[in-house]
Amino acid sequence: WPLALDVVEQELTAERAEHRIVGVKWRINDLISAQMDVYDKKFDELLLPNDFQNFVPFNGGEGYSRGVEISLQTQPQPEDRWHAMLSYSLAKSEYKIMDRWIPYLHDRRHGLTAMGDARLSHHWSASFTWRYASGLPYYEIHQFVDASDIHNSFVKNFDDLKRLPYYQRLDIRFNYKFAWKSLACSAYLDLTNVLNRKNIYDIMWYSLAKDDEEDRDIQIKSLHRRNIFMMPFVPLIGVSFQF
Repeated sequence: WPLALDVVEQELTAERAEHRIVGVKWRINDLISAQMDVYDKKFDELLLPNDFQNFVPFNGGEGYSRGVEISLQTQPQPEDRWHAMLSYSLAKSEYKIMDRWIPYLHDRRHGLTAMGDARLSHHWSASFTWRYASGLPYYEIHQFVDASDIHNSFVKNFDDLKRLPYYQRLDIRFNYKFAWKSLACSAYLDLTNVLNRKNIYDIMWYSLAKDDEEDRDIQIKSLHRRNIFMMPFVPLIGVSFQF
């Protein structure tokens, strides 16, 4: 939320957070180990706007963030030619304002990550990282107010909670090690977002004005949205030197 910190009506105190984290790690066999982490975080004295016209802050908010993460990974040995890791996370983060619990903008409920690397030969190696995550929350804009203050221009509908499409990205890297004179060198090829998925970074809301067909002195404004996307498929070639 935007906060008008220059017009504080009362003395503000520091926001507080209390963390509880428990982790367990065990070795299933000589090849695979597992780990589980559970966390619970509570927040209070959060700075929130006293109203949505002047955005005067006060210490009246509370929230929480809790979840669990489970991972499996291989136990790398010097003679092994490959290594892999798989993890899953389940989380929920909300804060309370005006007797209503609202998800944080970073509230991703589900996440899945897979990573792996392999030595293909004495010089060549390859690795990959694949990520999947459920969509972030957002609220539809249901009203546009023609005001000089940009914060008052778009009014959210807090009864219309929606989520962005899921996030997915696959990155692959090929690496070639070689020696040049007394330097240890490597040439690499990075392939970012191999699937070329259009992951949404944010939503931009804007208004367009056009003249009324019957009265040219009157302008009619309409509300529009535009998706802002993350990085597309990008190949990158590089060389590194170790002195």
